[in-house]
Amino acid sequence: MRKYFKNVIKMTLKQNSIILFFCLSMFTTNVYGQTIDQQHTTITPQYSPSEIQDCKQRLITKGEMNDYACILFSKRKNVSQDYYELLIPYALIFANRYNNANACYHIYFYTKKLYEQYNLDMDSVTSAFIMSYLEKGAQLNDSSCFLELSRIYEEGVLVPQDSVKAAEYKKRYKALLP
Repeated sequence: MRKYFKNVIKMTLKQNSIILFFCLSMFTTNVYGQTIDQQHTTITPQYSPSEIQDCKQRLITKGEMNDYACILFSKRKNVSQDYYELLIPYALIFANRYNNANACYHIYFYTKKLYEQYNLDMDSVTSAFIMSYLEKGAQLNDSSCFLELSRIYEEGVLVPQDSVKAAEYKKRYKALLP
């Protein structure tokens, strides 16, 4: 498992944040061998409150990917009911101010999770809002956005079913694969 994570860390910074985020949440121990409690997941690296504040400041003023990852991991340290609510503002800043494709996907994902968490049906305004961010992420060439748009159009979730659009997004997703 350590060898796997060493290879992951060698990837580009953008890929690191996506892959590391999901890989760490899949295992019951983290890269340092610490047990991950499924109720209150501890994800490394861990940041001090002052480091987190510095990350927030740099994210807002400079748009650094490392700082966005710092915020994602710091908020995930103790997963709580408001986890997604706390991350949406930072994803919005990173997506809008710095045109970060991964943050566009996160806006979709966090909003969807909030609606699921509170067992709400998504209204048309919110659906259009999150679809606009998936589309923006796709314009910025984000594989997660391509894949999710393909699924959404294929299944007719949030939008009318459209097999042509689904196939196009799937094709664009596959073109990004190594």
